[in-house]
Amino acid sequence: GLAICREIGNKADEGTILNNIGQIYDTRGDYATALTYLEQSLVIQLEIGNKAEEGTTLNNIAGIYRARGDYATALIYLEQSLAIQRKIGNKAEEGTTLSNIGTIYHLCGDDAKALFLFNQSLAIARNIGDKAGEGTRLGNLGAIYHARGDYGMALTYYEQSLAIQREIGNK
Repeated sequence: GLAICREIGNKADEGTILNNIGQIYDTRGDYATALTYLEQSLVIQLEIGNKAEEGTTLNNIAGIYRARGDYATALIYLEQSLAIQRKIGNKAEEGTTLSNIGTIYHLCGDDAKALFLFNQSLAIARNIGDKAGEGTRLGNLGAIYHARGDYGMALTYYEQSLAIQREIGNK
């Protein structure tokens, strides 16, 4: 698909395919190759002005840096993505990005900030009817409380998450 897109000059699909290839390498743990494809995708998204895909690609690049343990760089990319998602009004991706930022803060030990961000993300998921996102965010909140040793609150959030996961058939 990538070769065909390049042959016919379809930049939009080329950028999407590069992003998808990057995600495959990310899943395989080959972060250097993933980053190469994601950076190529980002260049195209900037060139053609596709803000939605630009935001998604920034989020994916942040995931690479998070996996590498470079939380400061991941946060830079996530903040860029968040600004784009808010500007274009993409609430679903805004919620995802807030959750990803929350994860970074949790990994850095700032659970208060992580809780704030996860709650913002949860509110968005509920407002737009994103049950899968709601279940994920509830699980994220449970993980924070679990890490803090507040097992009662953790259990409350985990049970809510589990109920939603079962409701939507997510095994």
